[in-house]
This record gives sequence, structure tokens and C-alpha cells, in this order.
Amino acid sequence: MRKFKKAFAAVISSVITVISAASVFTNADTDSIAELSYIKPYASEETATMRSDQDYSFDDIRKMTADEVKELYSEKGLTEEKGYTVWTSEKMADYFKANFNGGNKTVLSILVKTGSDFTTSDGKVVVNEAYSTDQERLHELLLNQDGVEEQMEAVKRQLELPEDLFWVMSSHCSIRVEMDENGESVNRRYICYFISPVQSEHESAYGLMASALNYLQLNPDFDSIWHESPAIGTSEITTTTSSTNVSTVTTETTSSAVPKTTIMCDTNEVVYTVVSYPSKTVYNAGEELDLSGIAVKCRSETYWHTEDNCDRGVIYGEPYIVDGITLDPKDAWITELKEHEDGAIGTHSCKGDRFNSLVPGKYMVAYGESYQYGDKEIKFCDFMYEVTIEPSALKGDANGDGSVDMADAVLIMQALANPDKYGENGTAQKHLTEQGRVNADIGGDGLTVGDAYMIQIKLLGLKDTPESVDASAVLGLKGGDIAGIHVKSSPKGYDYSFTGDKAQEIVDYLSSLNLIVNFPENPEDYDGMTWIITVIYDNKETLNIYHDGMFISTLNGTWYKMSYEEASRFDHIIWSYSNTDN
Repeated sequence: MRKFKKAFAAVISSVITVISAASVFTNADTDSIAELSYIKPYASEETATMRSDQDYSFDDIRKMTADEVKELYSEKGLTEEKGYTVWTSEKMADYFKANFNGGNKTVLSILVKTGSDFTTSDGKVVVNEAYSTDQERLHELLLNQDGVEEQMEAVKRQLELPEDLFWVMSSHCSIRVEMDENGESVNRRYICYFISPVQSEHESAYGLMASALNYLQLNPDFDSIWHESPAIGTSEITTTTSSTNVSTVTTETTSSAVPKTTIMCDTNEVVYTVVSYPSKTVYNAGEELDLSGIAVKCRSETYWHTEDNCDRGVIYGEPYIVDGITLDPKDAWITELKEHEDGAIGTHSCKGDRFNSLVPGKYMVAYGESYQYGDKEIKFCDFMYEVTIEPSALKGDANGDGSVDMADAVLIMQALANPDKYGENGTAQKHLTEQGRVNADIGGDGLTVGDAYMIQIKLLGLKDTPESVDASAVLGLKGGDIAGIHVKSSPKGYDYSFTGDKAQEIVDYLSSLNLIVNFPENPEDYDGMTWIITVIYDNKETLNIYHDGMFISTLNGTWYKMSYEEASRFDHIIWSYSNTDN
């Protein structure tokens, strides 16, 4: 079973004096606390009667068409607007594919509400609901588990799923906070069951599960599918202001038959479902990360345990939605989604404030910090989504790799000479794309050999460009054998050394740059990380170069500017080499 650690909400706050007994969870593993997907408003007696007033067996529902089930639901007021779903085998297959990625493909967990009390075969009373003001019942609900297992078996039988078709296994009990018909908070016991067809691999399994859910939704005690998607049989919460009043139970018990103990509590506000991620998921190279437009479902979750740690549990607070959230990109973490030869995914990672320096590709954005919402500090958990960085619209970049080089001139000539193979709809793997054609049209008069010629002229340095200078000259790079390169960051945090071909490639790349002399920006205003690059020659001479974002300098203090593409490629070289063995 998937395990979660969650909290205790709404009814008990800091310290409660109660009578000690057994654990609130009847799970075989009492440390395993499973997350529940949703908290529904308390069902009124009228609603329960509406749902239970039926004489349909599982076989009756199984023989119905989807339209017939929908008509039956409509007659009983179980509409889609209220959260009820008519399931088909196709919809069931799509559900498992979307939520379980092919794993446990015909096993569902369902949540069932218990009644107020349950009487066992030997006359014991199991308390299933309690208000915060009734300490005696609250004690029984949280700590007295005598008879709960018998109740779980009795409720399982009342589900009335045919034993020759389904396995139904009791999983665990948990306590949730919900609103009663008078708007008061009440603590209620719910039971979770695992359901699976006996022949789970048979082609009819999805159809059986669909019929089971269609049948179970007629049961007044059925609550939801236990999963982090909107639950079946529940009403959607739309308010952004709902909250649960927290009270402290301090009444002394009058019973002296058993010793008293103290319950300790630790409450947190957490995100348990993401309603909407940022709408911007496709970026051009060089753009900043945008973490706006986020909406989440939150709730309070409070761990509780007795002073001797023999008993423990969790109660969930009433959920609420927070929307219009904008998170700080510097607290996000970006990981490259690229499979390498060794099977590893995402060897290149950085913080969100360096997003604009990443090269084109697919990345995973993750956020695990807290967000201040009024007087609540909400903790984000499992917040991850995928983004794509596309090549920038760089003039001359015909192949879309983020830079302009001889390969771009070659591709232009190939596309003009053999469009069937290298044109926009060509058969070659690396043919010209629509964006590549726009980038390649330097002259603005359509794609011609003149565009390829202009790229070559620029690369050969034949065009007079007094605004730029050769990097090898102004940085002091000179010929000679390179012993190694030492790269460290300021502020401290990264420290790398490269030798051999890697060191030589870094020097060669720096030497190839055509640096801009006149630019409006002030490098001193840059407050990001600085690379301090020390080139070490075989004769022990050294040369220090400083790289801040798009700016580069030596000890003489003169700053030069690289193009965005040149700076991004240089950063990428450093990052990629730092994640490989030297």
C-alpha cells in the first residue's frame, strides 16, 4: 500500500486529556496512514433515502446499458452536476491508464462512510462519529477499536458485490472532519476497501469494475474512489474562503476506572491536489520561468499521538481551494528530461532563477516550498509539471540549435538544392523546419543562396564589425598546451577541474567568441552567480577570466558582452562536463 504521513485537523488543537485505549487505525500496519482524496459534506437523511430507495441487484445494473444507468441515476437525482459518473469499460480503462500508468490496472480502493454507531454480535457499541464538545464519544472514536474489525466485515457484506466475481478486502479505517446538516464540524469514521475482479487479467475486467462502480454509487454509504483525482459521489468544492474552527478539548473525564493520558498534536496546512498548473508550458530560449495562475486544494492535517506513542493517528481538516497563486521561480528546481546512454534521466539540474540560461529541450519543474496565504503557511508537496524550451528565433540559425555556424549555411544550400530531402517537408532526419526557414531568411527576401553567403561572411570575419572584438586577443588567451582548467563559483557552491580534451574545448570555445564592446547594460548590476575560470598552461602560467551571465572580463577590468546564445552554450558546456567524470 502506498504510504503517506499526514496530519490531524480541526477538532483537537494542542493538548487533549482523554482515556487511553487502542490505535485509531485498524490497518495491519498501524504506522501506515493513507491519504484520502476528498472530504464531502455530510449527507442528509433525505439524500440517503433518495439513494437507498431501490430494488436493483448488481446483475440488474450489469445488464443495463450506459444510457439506462444514466436514466436511473437521473430518476434518483444522482446527476453529473452532483459528481456522479456513469462508468463504461472504455471509461474505466482510460481511468486506470491515466491514474496508475498501467500498474494495478484492475484494483480500486473505495471509501465507505459508517453510520453513527455499530453494535457488535456481543453487544459492544462502536462509536463512528463524535463532536469536539463530546469528549466521551471523541475518546471512543479515536482510541477504542474494540469491534471495529467486525464492523468492517459487516459493511463489506452490505456492499453486496458477488463473491464469485470480486475480491473485496478490508484495508483500513480513518477519521475525517466534515460538516453536518447544521453546519457543525463532526469527526466521522470511514472505511477503505480494495476491490478487484477475481479474473483481473480477463478482457471483461474493466466492464466488471465499471458495473461495480455504477452499482456502488446507489449505496447511500459509498463516498468516493480513494485517489488524488476528484472523487466519485461527492460535490465539488468551489469556495476559496471555507475554513474549520479549531477548538481545544480540555474537559476532565469523570471516569477513574482507567488511567488518563495526554494526546499531543502537530498541525500543518498542505496542498493535497493541484487544480491547475501554470498555463505557460512552452518557452523560447532566454525567457524567464513563469509560475503564475496556480490553483490548489488544501487542508489542515494534524498528526496526533499519545504521550507514550502507543497510539497514533490523523484527522483531516475541511478542504478549501486557493487560486491565483504566483510562486517565486528561485525556489523551484528544474531538471532536464533527457535519457542518457546509461539510462539516467535529468543529469542537468538548476534552480528556477537560472531557467533563462537553459538550452532548448524538455524539463521538469518541481516546487516543494511553502506559500503564505493570509495567516496560513501552506506546504507544497509533489508539485511537478513538464515544460518545453524551444530554440530562439535567432537570425541565421537554420537548424534551430541555438547558434549560428557553418552547419546552418550548409543546411540552407541543401534545402535549396534538394528540397524533397532537406526542405520543410523533406525526408531527411535533420531537414529544414518552418522556424528554421524564418531564421535563415537573413535578407528578408525569402530563402536564397545569399543567406548562406552572409552566414559564411560573418563566420569568416570578413565583414567589418567595429562593435565587436576577437575574444582570444582581449581575454589574453594564447597558444600553448593547456594543463587544465579550474572553474569555481562565487558565491561558493561549485568547484570543478577539467583536463585533457574538456579543458581544451573550453579554451577553444572562448577563443572563438566574437565579443561585443559597446552595450547599454551595466555588468555591475548583475547579481547572479559568477564563474571564475582559471586557465593553467603547461609552463605553470595561469590566466583568470570572469563570467557573469552574458558578460565576460579579465583582471584588467574591461567587460565584454557575449550574445545570449554564446553565453547559454558556454554555461551548458560547464554544467554538462561537471556531471561527467573527468
